[in-house]
Amino acid sequence: MGLRFTYNPGDTYIRATAPPNGNVAPPGYYMLWVVDAAGRPCQVAKFIRVAYQNCSVVTDRSTFSREEVQARGGGGSATFDNAIFVQFDGFIHTELSGAPSFEVRWADTNAVVNAADFTLIGGPRYQEVNPGSPDIPQRITFPFHVRFVNPNNVYSTFTDTRQLRVTFTLGQHTCTQTLDLTYSPNPYLIDIDGQQNPSWLSTDVRVFPIQAGQTKFPGVTQGMGDPIGFIRQCLDRLNLPNNDGNALFEGLSRDASLDLATNGPAPMNLPLFNYAIARVRYRALTTTAQRVKCFFRMFNVAATGLEFNPNTTYRRTPPGPGTVPLVGTAGGEIVSIPFFASDRVETVQGQPGADSMATQPLNATYEVRDIAPDSAGNEVTVYFGCWLDINQVRARIPLAPGGTDGPWPAAACRSIQELTRGRHMCIVAEVFFEPDPTATGETPDSSDNLSQRNLAILHSDNPGSPDSHTVMHTFEIKPSLLPPLAKQVQPDEPLDVVHLASVAKRYRLDELIFRWHNLPPDSEVTVYFSDINTADIQALAALRRSPLACEFVDQHTLKFKVAGMTWIPIPGGRTLNIPALLSIKLPDSVIYGQEYRVTLHQVSGHNGSIIGSTEFRIAVSKAELILAEEERTLSVFKHIVSTIPTDNRWYPLMQRYVHHLGLKVNALGGDESTIHGNPDGSGQPYDPHSEQPGTPPDRGRPGESYSGLVRDILYDCHGRFEGFVLESCESSRHFKVCEASLEQIVLRACRERSKVTVLSEKDRVRKIVIHCC
Repeated sequence: MGLRFTYNPGDTYIRATAPPNGNVAPPGYYMLWVVDAAGRPCQVAKFIRVAYQNCSVVTDRSTFSREEVQARGGGGSATFDNAIFVQFDGFIHTELSGAPSFEVRWADTNAVVNAADFTLIGGPRYQEVNPGSPDIPQRITFPFHVRFVNPNNVYSTFTDTRQLRVTFTLGQHTCTQTLDLTYSPNPYLIDIDGQQNPSWLSTDVRVFPIQAGQTKFPGVTQGMGDPIGFIRQCLDRLNLPNNDGNALFEGLSRDASLDLATNGPAPMNLPLFNYAIARVRYRALTTTAQRVKCFFRMFNVAATGLEFNPNTTYRRTPPGPGTVPLVGTAGGEIVSIPFFASDRVETVQGQPGADSMATQPLNATYEVRDIAPDSAGNEVTVYFGCWLDINQVRARIPLAPGGTDGPWPAAACRSIQELTRGRHMCIVAEVFFEPDPTATGETPDSSDNLSQRNLAILHSDNPGSPDSHTVMHTFEIKPSLLPPLAKQVQPDEPLDVVHLASVAKRYRLDELIFRWHNLPPDSEVTVYFSDINTADIQALAALRRSPLACEFVDQHTLKFKVAGMTWIPIPGGRTLNIPALLSIKLPDSVIYGQEYRVTLHQVSGHNGSIIGSTEFRIAVSKAELILAEEERTLSVFKHIVSTIPTDNRWYPLMQRYVHHLGLKVNALGGDESTIHGNPDGSGQPYDPHSEQPGTPPDRGRPGESYSGLVRDILYDCHGRFEGFVLESCESSRHFKVCEASLEQIVLRACRERSKVTVLSEKDRVRKIVIHCC
């Protein structure tokens, strides 16, 4: 093929114009001869590479409100880590040297933004393959932090919203992206603060599990039941005008995980409850924000597609005084479930009071609040919360509610526990305030009305066998807005690249980013997709400028190379989300106390923004420290998998997951064959007909608790142990017991002056809790 050459007098080079498209010259290596006017070629030919290359920008944070910037601090400390990713596709690693330069201008005037007010900070270079191949291209990514050096100067230029345009350049390649700056005069949630937490671990949303007899805030003890009463007492403490609610809230762990088992661990096996609390902020001078609500939703598995859509995943009744959240669906199947600080409405046909979820009551004190401003314009905080009844056995919602809100047939309904598909779930809090609606397409990252907790904490043993230091977790991917391929493409079949390119340009392909952080490079990583064919992913990979940095193990499994960041295209042509199972086998070299991270981001092909993120943390521990928890998890998930229809897309994946949990229990020294599926996590055989879920509606077992120090130990005239007396600061209680084993426990608590909680039912002592500190 001939090339067109041009030469300008004075230049020291000749410019060669490449063929017009890949149909004339497909990407690859070519031998280049230069022929003179007499038709004579040069004596030494050169090899050149013809390639597709491009540059694009992905934003993890594209909207920055003044309040959130102020919360991060001033004087150069208001920094948003890894807010922007600039990726170069189709480059051999040696072809791209240095880092991209950048320029920031105001989008409306094109004026340069002063670096003393606002700037970017470049991060390390991430390659998909390390070390790179000398002749195979790959995708290379550069992260950038956003820093507000002088926020007052930046935000003094407007009163509502304004855009910045950032341009990145490296060599001959240039790409741009806009950033939105906003004020936030309405109630809002903050994702990140001065401790540099990632946005998917919102600083304003916390979750925690608690067992009966334990105390969360001063004077608030979880009883054997009444979870609604407990969360309301917690909110009373946090919202008390003379109480330091922020200090109490900050005392809640940022990394707490929920517990799916009905009861806590042996030997006490006490009832277990889960809760979520959100801190909502407000700034104004005179206007009271009226009828503010906070909706809590749990996505039933770790999720990467969290775009706001009130018609699907964030369903609710029409806006108005009585607006309540509803179950969220995708393709008719349930994906999100709302939770409340009031008793959940009965939605199972045949049960007393069965009605639609649209009739869910919201308490006028705890779930609907007027927020008065501080007259000096200081930030005001109020707290909302809910009981996460994710571990209860009571049937509630069908697996596939479609677009209906109940009441549903009893045979179709499952407990919320039975609807979960992962050890860890994603919690999203939404501030619902009618004057400031959440726009469709917003994400917890881009909207200050939304905040999320999306963290999975896993444990690996070392030393041990490969099964003991392999971790697995489920997650779910939102499909691309892409029609299905006309035919299945086999690995050795030529791809219709032109057709795929035209389809992708029209429908815009989403991608999934795996960011490996500090994961050891020799870790073995696979992802299993139960109901999509990896050939579809391979076909879509033709749209990349470089080959995928992963192997196709079989029609449902990909194997990844651990380096910097790995990108894969996401198939579309479906409304159901895509279930996946991540498996990581750590090398033998890991040691006790180490912790590793893997982060997943879903990038929207529509606007290049990250629409959802989830993080997996792997802590290296010891078998004796994690065996009991793995056994409880296995028991719960053996029960859950038994409730999934065998023709459901989750069934083969969950079977695979439970099989792994069994292998891990055995490798840690347990015996998975002795562990039965049971929602309480005990491993004992489960009889759903004898299970008593508690006083309606699911308030737990009846009973009461009393805490204090052992004042007296009582014996009868024959020296037989007959009870003891507990004394608190306010009163004392006499408990009648005769078991010799309890005598020794009470004697030790008396000698060591340990705080004791007795959980009783009528005159019978059901449990005794000894508080170690």
